[in-house]
Amino acid sequence: MSFEELGDFLKSQGVSVSGSIDPDKLLGMLLGNPSSINEDIKKIQKDTLNSINDISKRHTDKLNEEAKNINYKDSVSKLIGISSEEIDYTSLTILKKEILNKAVEITQKLKEDVENIKKEADDFNNKTPSQENTVKTPSNKKENTKDDLEQVSSSLENTVLSELAKKIPLLVLGGKTGSGKTEILIEMKKRGVQVIDLEGLAHHRGSAFGHLGLEEQPSSEHFENLLFHELQQMDFKKPIWVEDESRHIGKVFMTESFYERLRESPCLFLDIDAKYRLPHLVKVYAEYPKADLLIALEKIKKRLGGQHFQRAVECLEINDFSEVAAITLNYYDKAYLHGLTQRDDAQIDRLEIHTLDTNLQVNSVLAHDLAKFNFNI
Repeated sequence: MSFEELGDFLKSQGVSVSGSIDPDKLLGMLLGNPSSINEDIKKIQKDTLNSINDISKRHTDKLNEEAKNINYKDSVSKLIGISSEEIDYTSLTILKKEILNKAVEITQKLKEDVENIKKEADDFNNKTPSQENTVKTPSNKKENTKDDLEQVSSSLENTVLSELAKKIPLLVLGGKTGSGKTEILIEMKKRGVQVIDLEGLAHHRGSAFGHLGLEEQPSSEHFENLLFHELQQMDFKKPIWVEDESRHIGKVFMTESFYERLRESPCLFLDIDAKYRLPHLVKVYAEYPKADLLIALEKIKKRLGGQHFQRAVECLEINDFSEVAAITLNYYDKAYLHGLTQRDDAQIDRLEIHTLDTNLQVNSVLAHDLAKFNFNI
């Protein structure tokens, strides 16, 4: 295209051009209008991204089609490094353990790659001045690759955990707020019982007051990783005890598959009167600043009701922690019992206990028939 033809094109687009087109003037005009250049760049980026997504979708569809014809015995053989013949006489338990160990190894390698790419991207950004309207292709490429690897890593662990959750031999320790469930599980673990402390992994005790005195919560993804590695240490031929929880523990959410397994597993409900639980709650929470306790009360203000909330605030101001605990406990007891009704009643065993002495509680739990539950895996 000649400059004269370009001038006619610019005029047709509403650009004021008088006389003949001077190349230097035209270049200055173009450079003086960077917004149009940026729009072109954005369009190129958008078209490129659409093309990549289209290629990726076609590639994924192809892989999915090929997956229908996979010889899974050969896949397992390649994954864990044993012959197809050996698979036939290797126990399922050993195969599962080897596959899960390999999945952990692959995931760890992916995470290391992610960290390396992130470091390279940070180094690149530190060396390149940040300029408005400048496209940093190398940095963008590294960031996209990092995001892809993080997604693959998270997806891999999520997939393995989802499959694993179907077979976890869980026993659930239930009970109203203040029953000392966490302390019981800790003591059970000391006695050699398999236990996973979900609240410990989440850095939260599960109520509006549950964050007090604890470290910052991990992300849900990090919590999932911690849970995955805890499960790797367990013997699936023996029961694994966990505390009864809602799907979210503070800001952390369990995966749907693990939560479903928790909800369908046998539950030992500790029926402990409030007169035993109240002193325990006061002992745990009265040591925290009243300002922090007030913030926690604000979180459940609507659920308590205006009158009960105001009464709790007044009692907090005069250091009547027992009454504050009693008011909040009334709400939490109702909430927990409602959640308990969502379980299959046939899966719930009730154990009445008249003490908050942890050792005596553990003795009662371990003497219960549910503690000898036999899982057919």
